[in-house]
Amino acid sequence: MRCLLLVLPVLACGVESVGPTARDRARAEALTEEAVTVAENGANLDAVSMLSDALDSDPENERAHRMRAVLGERVSHFSEVIESSEWLLARYPGDAGNVDLLSSIVRSALNDGLVDVAESALTRLERMEPNSGRTATLWARLHLENGDMARAKRSARSAVKLVPIQTVGHHILGLALEDEGDMEEAILSFRRVLKVDPGHLGARDHLATLLLRTDRKKEAGKHRGIHTALTRAMPGGFRQFRATDRVTTFTELVELLPDWTTGHMELARALSQAGRLDDARARAEVGLALDRRNPELNELMATILRGLGDDAGARKHAARSRLPGEKPRRDRKAEQ
Repeated sequence: MRCLLLVLPVLACGVESVGPTARDRARAEALTEEAVTVAENGANLDAVSMLSDALDSDPENERAHRMRAVLGERVSHFSEVIESSEWLLARYPGDAGNVDLLSSIVRSALNDGLVDVAESALTRLERMEPNSGRTATLWARLHLENGDMARAKRSARSAVKLVPIQTVGHHILGLALEDEGDMEEAILSFRRVLKVDPGHLGARDHLATLLLRTDRKKEAGKHRGIHTALTRAMPGGFRQFRATDRVTTFTELVELLPDWTTGHMELARALSQAGRLDDARARAEVGLALDRRNPELNELMATILRGLGDDAGARKHAARSRLPGEKPRRDRKAEQ
């Protein structure tokens, strides 16, 4: 009984705190390695689950944290993104990549409705990266989340001035202008969003509505039709359809929106899953011509090329898609 009253009861009773065993660490490494392969095949949700299991076995596995911080955001596992990003920030407080981690925390917190967490991380980010387009865009998002349209508008204007080719800043600026009744300027902002991302549902919806209000019925109808087609394609996410259904759906969409990188990527994915690898490669090439640095599209192209037996081409695209801190396969094999 006396033992329970001591300040350090566990240690006083002669039982030491035990960290991960060698077996735990080995299991975490194996799960992380498997997650890499799973992610390369496009199953990011499964990969994030494996990475969380790995961290349950070994909470100090840096590689698993780095991968989960990136992949978690892609599949909307925002709490895991925040947890792994904070772990990395604490582990490497002076690392140059911390601006990216803080940005991930802000985006994830806003997506999860954690405004206080987002504001705290954004304040830290602004100290490291003042007067940047990224910081201004995130402030615009935070002010929008708080319903402060005046401040959202100011931050969005700063953001698009610093980084003219973007979607978030122009979209928030359009929303703020629409809110104050400046329909023509709002229309221009939504058009700028769609020039960068033709598949942006929110901007297309607002544009169609404003065009209708300003008596441009024919153009409004065109945008409403595209919006309807896009909405039909994503009732539960692009990848919930059977591959053959998605081939048809995205073939129609990229005909309507030839500059939509995501549409070409999803069509290439559907073709690949339907076993049409040559067609998938051709479609992925169209997408890469629009956005050659897109990591997810390069990851998909690497998978397609491996299926076609083009290992050299697969390695080239895998290098462009590699996660932060991730090593080439040949390096990982040499370490084993």
